[in-house]
Amino acid sequence: GFGTSELLRVTSPAGGLMGKGVSLERAIKVSRRYRPTADGIDVLEIVKTYRVMDGVAGTEMPTSLTKSRLKLQRPTDQTRVGL
Repeated sequence: GFGTSELLRVTSPAGGLMGKGVSLERAIKVSRRYRPTADGIDVLEIVKTYRVMDGVAGTEMPTSLTKSRLKLQRPTDQTRVGL
């Protein structure tokens, strides 16, 4: 198989006690691994978020982690609609 890795920066309003006009920055790393199978492709996606302090992401300790498993299947003649 093969894989990809992306590093993104997300800015969102802080809200709550922080008041209006205050925003939070987070760094997000999205890693995907693709593995071909006989009937399609298996995908493992891992999303990690990190705190950003003074413009520097603390990548040694993620604040959250999500793992997703996806199955991409090739259509068969029975599943094709409208062709």
